[in-house]
Amino acid sequence: MRRRKAISLLSLLAGGTAVEFSGVLTGCNKPEQGTGILNREDIKLLDQVGEALLPATPGVPGAAAARVGDYIQTIVTDCFRKQDQVFFLEGMNRFREAVRQKTGQRFDALTDEEKRSVMLFLDAQIGTYKPAKPEDPPKHYYATIKGLIITGYFTSEVGVTKALRYVPVPGKFEGDIPFKPGDKSFA
Repeated sequence: MRRRKAISLLSLLAGGTAVEFSGVLTGCNKPEQGTGILNREDIKLLDQVGEALLPATPGVPGAAAARVGDYIQTIVTDCFRKQDQVFFLEGMNRFREAVRQKTGQRFDALTDEEKRSVMLFLDAQIGTYKPAKPEDPPKHYYATIKGLIITGYFTSEVGVTKALRYVPVPGKFEGDIPFKPGDKSFA
């Protein structure tokens, strides 16, 4: 009798675990294409800003090839808290407005030199940014956009395998690898 009771309790426990585990996996379903808080225009703009920050060079694709806009869409939609999502969307609007004020045009209409000029201007703002009030965001909006672009690029397959030297893990430890000027960094 004790054996039957133990088996039934184990079955109940295993069944409960399976039910609980399947509940966890439902959160891993891939959302339908095009869902998220950013629209296609936002994603396109992020790809263009990314390409201006990390342009394609011979043999190395740029940030647009890594689809950093789609990466940012996923991070902002799935990982940011509601107030951070609002901050990011406001930052996108402030970025567009800063470009219009500085150049009188949209970002996609600018030359490469004008894009660099705008980004250097915003980089200078990051360096001097201090929140005016305690409730103001602690970071400049462009610092968030730029950080996500860089992270998205260097964690993408393109960034890891083409821009950096990829050494697969697991591998043996080599503590002294020669590094010549012009070599790529390791991923």
